[in-house]
Amino acid sequence: MTFLPDDLAKLRQARIPFRFSIGAASREYPGETLGISPNLLIMRTSTELQVGLRLHIQIGIPVELSGRPFSEIEAFGRVLSASQLPDGLFGYQIELEPRH
Repeated sequence: MTFLPDDLAKLRQARIPFRFSIGAASREYPGETLGISPNLLIMRTSTELQVGLRLHIQIGIPVELSGRPFSEIEAFGRVLSASQLPDGLFGYQIELEPRH
């Protein structure tokens, strides 16, 4: 089941572990959400990414936030900006592509 964009208000500040891949590659990397809106994902990860990269993102939404089991957000997005965080991880702003 897909988590609908209208439900994102519950996730704006949630820290949720998730997986992403770069482009169409099958290798997945771990990340953590720092904030989500309908058009933007703020995330952190130990993986260094270049601005402009296209990502495939899959976030399993905990039942405590979604109210239903097996909810997820699946989206494509592009890295808009990058920064080094104080904890040594990398922080990124990801522009989420509109769903068709």
